[in-house]
Amino acid sequence: MKVGQIMSLLDTRAVGAGGFWPYQKAMSRLQADAPPMHPALVHEVLEGELDSAVQHFAEFTEEPMAAASIGQVHRAVLRDGRRVAVKIQYPGVAQAIRDDLANAELLATFLRFLAASTSGVKRDVKSVAREVASRISEEVDYRHEAATIAAFSELYRDHPFIRVPEVIAEMSTNRVLTMTYLDGMDWAAAQQADQDLRNVWAETILRFAYGSFRHANLMHADPHPGNYRFNTDGTVGFVDFGCVKVLPELQRWRQVAMNRALQEGRKQDLRDIMVLAGYLTADSDLTADELYQWQSELLGECM
Repeated sequence: MKVGQIMSLLDTRAVGAGGFWPYQKAMSRLQADAPPMHPALVHEVLEGELDSAVQHFAEFTEEPMAAASIGQVHRAVLRDGRRVAVKIQYPGVAQAIRDDLANAELLATFLRFLAASTSGVKRDVKSVAREVASRISEEVDYRHEAATIAAFSELYRDHPFIRVPEVIAEMSTNRVLTMTYLDGMDWAAAQQADQDLRNVWAETILRFAYGSFRHANLMHADPHPGNYRFNTDGTVGFVDFGCVKVLPELQRWRQVAMNRALQEGRKQDLRDIMVLAGYLTADSDLTADELYQWQSELLGECM
């Protein structure tokens, strides 16, 4: 499902001969849709994880509102009146993921697809494999995600456009994560909005993506649209923080330096910093002009 979510976001018309394109629409359902757990199993997980804390729910909607990559999300109301979202991990998924990550051939298949979608860029496959395994291993631990949400929530507290939920610590474990509920349109509805409003949302997402590592060494590494909630006042809610990279200071500095070189048109400096940051090898056949054009187009699409 995780691989399907990633593949659903790529413009597959540009991959190979374009034969993958017919499957794009089907896989896009993975951003917000998957077969739900039976309600009895949901309550079994809740009671096993929260014990007597389950009584803090005044209301609990058994029909899930969304499917996360390793669990599903339910609406609920606490007895103090707070509306919350409750993410419940699928039973057995943590061990299944660990087994998958230990399967060298499965991981190699994923990396071969990644390499095919970014042809022309030489990659250190072993380093990429270690990074993928580390980030996904963290994602199965909801306590780790809770701590990450807390860090983002503090960073963006009272921000005019960026919304981050608050964790309800006493209602969260390593398999259940309870956070305040964020209103908003999903990705499908947001695409029907006026262009001016979509431009504001795009700027908000861009500020979130770049501001997080610029000011706090935090890189949100799971940017599929199912993780966003769009509002008519221009605000965007960010609701999934399972896959976050905490950048070492040197790497953070390189990211900032890359952006500055791009903005100031220093093409060779941009290439040199991308090599230092590990985005490509020094002997790559990608020229400074090509990299500058590529990065400029990416930034233009974001804006």
